[in-house]
Amino acid sequence: MKKRSLILPLLMALVLGVSMTSCSDEYFGDSNTRAMTTTVYWNDWVDDGATAYLYAEVPWDAITIDVLNVGNVVAYVYDGDYQCPLPYVIPVTYTTATGNIVVPENISYDLSPGKITFRMQDLDGGMPESLTNSAPITFRVVVTMPVD
Repeated sequence: MKKRSLILPLLMALVLGVSMTSCSDEYFGDSNTRAMTTTVYWNDWVDDGATAYLYAEVPWDAITIDVLNVGNVVAYVYDGDYQCPLPYVIPVTYTTATGNIVVPENISYDLSPGKITFRMQDLDGGMPESLTNSAPITFRVVVTMPVD
């Protein structure tokens, strides 16, 4: 009887663990958690001329007023195979006329209803150099609402 009572909780934990590894815009069971993975390419970054950083806006309906008031949003950037929580300093390789150079860029984010805005800024607070032909940057965003 004791062995049988341990099997069900272990099986449930295994199934929940496997379902949590999915990177899609879906709810994970009854936890009210959604995740999104998105890639920002060099030509997606915007320089509005009014700020000292580049930004890329990504719409996502999971970021609601309720999430912003009582939930949780966590954003990550992939650095190789690892997801690193933002803000994060990431090496960005720029292609120039004289060759490739690597510059550390600070990646952060802002939230507003219906969207997340990723920001990129030099460590000295200045505008990043030309991103033309730089590698794409992949982000993962997780939204969680409290479960009643």
